[in-house]
Amino acid sequence: MLKIVIIDDNYEYIESLFNIIASNKLKKFEILGIFSDGKKALDYILTENIDVILLDLNMPNFNGIEMIEKLQNSDIKSKIITMTADSSFMIKLIQKNLIVYRSFIKPFDIKHLIYILNELETSSSSTIRDSIINLLNNFHFNKNTIGYLYIIDCLELCIKNNYHAMPKSKAIYEKIANIHNNNYLKIGWNIDKSIKAMNRFTTDEIKNKFFQNDKMPSTKSFINCMLNNLYSKI
Repeated sequence: MLKIVIIDDNYEYIESLFNIIASNKLKKFEILGIFSDGKKALDYILTENIDVILLDLNMPNFNGIEMIEKLQNSDIKSKIITMTADSSFMIKLIQKNLIVYRSFIKPFDIKHLIYILNELETSSSSTIRDSIINLLNNFHFNKNTIGYLYIIDCLELCIKNNYHAMPKSKAIYEKIANIHNNNYLKIGWNIDKSIKAMNRFTTDEIKNKFFQNDKMPSTKSFINCMLNNLYSKI
């Protein structure tokens, strides 16, 4: 059974999340605590074995960004799923290079959160995401850009849908856009920009290793190459 903590200063939102997670659809989750005070939540998490933290980023006094920084300087291995109505907090996450398991912009479709929680109950989705990040570490991506996170999402969605090659860009970008409450065109633009920027700093040796030449392929070819590599190891 996976243990979960909810942290949000909006009581009505906490109550809604609690009711959904405590429903029969998510029987394998045990809600150990709900908090509206970030410092109290942090003290609790540091003394308990928590699997999943649902964390609102925009809280008074001690916000979610500060909590994530504290947690990443500890031995805590909890999966952090962030939520915020203020997109500037998402930018701060990126600027500080704080990588979390998932991020949602409020309001978001709760079915996406349920989908992720159900996966954490029964699958190796976290292992897949970790494998993607380890693979991308071979390249000189700027991890402080939103495009880098979208690339991770793109690869993960392809694997979870058993796509051995990237489908039409619009189809996969729309899925990512639904998760992040964004426009699919912006998703594609950020992914393309991130790959082009990475190309300028990745060595010819790495390009030869993965692409058999010193030229970076198109975005779709890059994704397909990464998928081939990941499927060979999963």
